[in-house]
Amino acid sequence: MIRRPPRSTLSSSSAASDVYKRQQFQDMGRKSHSQGKMFGQIGVMFGLADCIIEKWRGKHDSWNGTYSGFVVGGVLAIRGGPSSALMGALGFGAFSFVADSVMHGFMGEKPDPRVAKREKQEELELAREIPPTANELALLVQAKTLKFQRDSVSVQW
Repeated sequence: MIRRPPRSTLSSSSAASDVYKRQQFQDMGRKSHSQGKMFGQIGVMFGLADCIIEKWRGKHDSWNGTYSGFVVGGVLAIRGGPSSALMGALGFGAFSFVADSVMHGFMGEKPDPRVAKREKQEELELAREIPPTANELALLVQAKTLKFQRDSVSVQW
């Protein structure tokens, strides 16, 4: 608890004022540490819930964050009873949905399923390609080297 100095010592040069300022900084440090720990715990719970839900659903989309927010909000507010757990779940879930939607907009990502399907098909086509053999790679390197040598010789000052 912070004790306030007497009014007669409120000048900036008094020793009592320095003690009071030191107490304020110590109290601020304790509160910051406590809030940082709580924020870290919420982040760990949200990340864990997000990973579990993504693995369970088998999809990577913005709904995973919404469901994770719903779970974490409910867990954080469970001590207040069922109604406060429901309100906490709805509030955290809605906040997570808005945050994901805004971030997708800023990052230029389109959560369009048609785009995701086309990208997935392109990835599968690339995965099906047969990698070149060592002889083919050696021939390719040799051809590129000859082309580079030819181009560098023709450009002489």
